[in-house]
Parts: sequence; C-alpha cells; structure tokens
Amino acid sequence: MKKKVSTAVFVIFCILIDYLGKIFSVSCQLPLWLDSVGTVLTAYVLGPVSGAIVGATNNILYGMQEPVAYIYSITSISIGVLVGIFARRRFFDSIFLTTSLSVLVTTVTVVISTVLSFVFYNGMTGNIWGDGVIGYMTEKGYSPLLCYIAGEFYVDFMDKLLSLYFLY
Repeated sequence: MKKKVSTAVFVIFCILIDYLGKIFSVSCQLPLWLDSVGTVLTAYVLGPVSGAIVGATNNILYGMQEPVAYIYSITSISIGVLVGIFARRRFFDSIFLTTSLSVLVTTVTVVISTVLSFVFYNGMTGNIWGDGVIGYMTEKGYSPLLCYIAGEFYVDFMDKLLSLYFLY
C-alpha cells in the first residue's frame, strides 16, 4: 500500500512539473515548451505506459485552457513511450546515447506536431519563436513544408534535449 501511495504522489508531482512548465513557458513566451520533464522523469522511473499517461494527462489539463492541446496528447504519449523504452535499454548511461535519444524524440515529436499544427493552426507552432522562424523562412521563399518543420524543430529540439539531459 505504501508503495502505491508513493507512486501516486510521484506521478502527480510529475504531472504538476509538466503543467507548470507549460504555463511558465507560455506566460514568458519562451522558445521551448517545458512540458515534458515530468513525462520523461516518469517514463524513466516507471516505464513507457506511465510516461505516456503523465504526458497525456498534462495535455488534458492544459486543454481545459486551450482546447486544441487535447490532440497534442499524441505527441506527449510518444515522448513517454520512447523514453520509457530506451531508458530500459540504458540510453541514459552516456551523454552520447542520451543526446542520440533526444534527436530521436525530437524527430518523432516534430513529425507529429508538424502534422497537428498544419491541421489545427495552418502550420503555425503556437509559439512566438517557432512562428517567427516560419515567418522568416517564408519571407525568404522556402517551401511551406520546410518552414513548418523548421518552426517545430526550433521549439522542440532544445526542449527535448534539456528534458532528457535532466535525467543524465
């Protein structure tokens, strides 16, 4: 019983980390989301299913303020699953493997988020920095798809790198 209670408290704490990170990032207009540290931590400690649940729960909570955030649960679930799987394979044992995992997680999240952003935001990221990258590249004449991918990458890469380095 004691283990179940401590696990529940840990999960709630990780959901709170994700939620407050997102609120802080949005309110300060940071060039990253800060909403996956708790997801990554849970996936590392409790596995991919728990990580996915924490990630999705954060999006559901934030969706109460911004309803389109519900669909981005897909992105958060992918983070929890990937980190949980690769944590079991000891990818946090070296800086090289941790960095490599951050590239994989970033690639997956950029693909998913680019598609979702295209459907719900006409390709825009919803982040002033990512949208600025898209605007700049559009002005320079790059293809719209490349612009949308670059905008997502701009806000996702550092976010995922920092989230995974948190565990290293």
